[in-house]
Amino acid sequence: MSFIKDIINQEHLPLPLRYVPSYDVNHIMMEVCALLNAGGGWVAVGVSEGGMVIGLPKDYSTVTLQQELTNKISPVPLVYVQDEVCNGKQIALLTVMKGSLPPYSYMGRYYISEGNEVVVPDYRQMATMIRSDNDFQDKWEQGTCMTAEVGDLDAGVMNRIYDNGRMLGRVLLSHEAQLSATLSRLRLISASSVSNGAMALFGKDVSLFLSQCKVRIQVMLNGKKASEYQDVFSIEDNLLNTHQRVMEYFQERLPRTVSFADVKGIRQERHVYPMAVVDEALTNALIHRSYSGFLDEVTIFVYKDRIEISNPGEMSRNYIVKGKVVPHGSLLRNPLMAEVFYMAGLMEKTGRGLSVIFDGMHNMGYKKPVWKCSNGYTTLTLYSKYEKTAKVNKRILVFMDEHSVGHRFTKAEYMNRFGDISKITAQSDIKQMVELGLCEVKGSGPSTKYVLTKTYR
Repeated sequence: MSFIKDIINQEHLPLPLRYVPSYDVNHIMMEVCALLNAGGGWVAVGVSEGGMVIGLPKDYSTVTLQQELTNKISPVPLVYVQDEVCNGKQIALLTVMKGSLPPYSYMGRYYISEGNEVVVPDYRQMATMIRSDNDFQDKWEQGTCMTAEVGDLDAGVMNRIYDNGRMLGRVLLSHEAQLSATLSRLRLISASSVSNGAMALFGKDVSLFLSQCKVRIQVMLNGKKASEYQDVFSIEDNLLNTHQRVMEYFQERLPRTVSFADVKGIRQERHVYPMAVVDEALTNALIHRSYSGFLDEVTIFVYKDRIEISNPGEMSRNYIVKGKVVPHGSLLRNPLMAEVFYMAGLMEKTGRGLSVIFDGMHNMGYKKPVWKCSNGYTTLTLYSKYEKTAKVNKRILVFMDEHSVGHRFTKAEYMNRFGDISKITAQSDIKQMVELGLCEVKGSGPSTKYVLTKTYR
């Protein structure tokens, strides 16, 4: 099931989901602005109230919509625009993060939500927005980096990010072709000061100003109790260079493939860890961590069968229910730094990072990732092992060949397909499919249905 279908079908969402039936830019901007001034949420464009899919016009452009959001809403908002296909039609899902610099305006006017309506706030509501604060945000990134000047930032990295952001429609377009205009509107730099966030992101020699911007990788293939490490790699650099260097390390040093048996019993080769998942996990650790402690660092332990990525700062414990990531609104500890990573194209699923990690491992048959929060740290464990490699019977293979991902069926429908099997046999087959991650259970009791998550079509 796609993410948009998942949230439309969710009975109790933690944040509002707003519908814009047609591609009406003014309507979209006002809805986004209202969510920015509240707690964030989602906007489904091309979908009417109640979840009826209408679709978008053929000339719709994700980049154009993103550029409209960047240039017409002030300050620059953190809004992720994603194309989705729902019921065979193209729609857009906008993930709106809670604004860190309220109040937000569209073309000079402010908006808030009252029930299902978007309205202009009165002076009391305006005062409330101005005073509003995000308790989870620690404000470190907005603080002034003492003695630092704009000349201490790496112009080469800033130019690279500007070029990426311009291509994606995520930076303010300026005649000077520079990132400084966007950073100024985010209040990360000014004519006389540089913020901690700007130094962490772009500093030439960040260790002189921010000693906590460190990542340490330790390879311990013989386990935690081994007397020596196979490799120790420490990085003290700005976050954008650090991200690049860590990913290069993983690409060069980690074993590239592992042999396994798929459900048909066929031997195949696959990366030990999906690099897209590792990338997302690293980004989360760099952006969602706390930078308040001068001696803190991100640590990555590489073991024979797993990777543990640990960062200062605990995440909310409400994101994972019964071992599965549920739709949620992300509370960003460093929202302005997250916005720059998004501009750079390094946070393609902003607000959905945990789902990307979980689904990326689970859908490829890996053991489910585990998050643990304790003693002020969050640790994510990615396993290289596969959950199951057992062969499945011919009935299951035939059923998977006949249907597409997302196909819903009941136990009775499965029995009817094969005619001569008993309820116990059908139940056994479906149980194995669920255990192998080939389908998911929806509902309970007599109304229970199953949804295929993998096929061989």
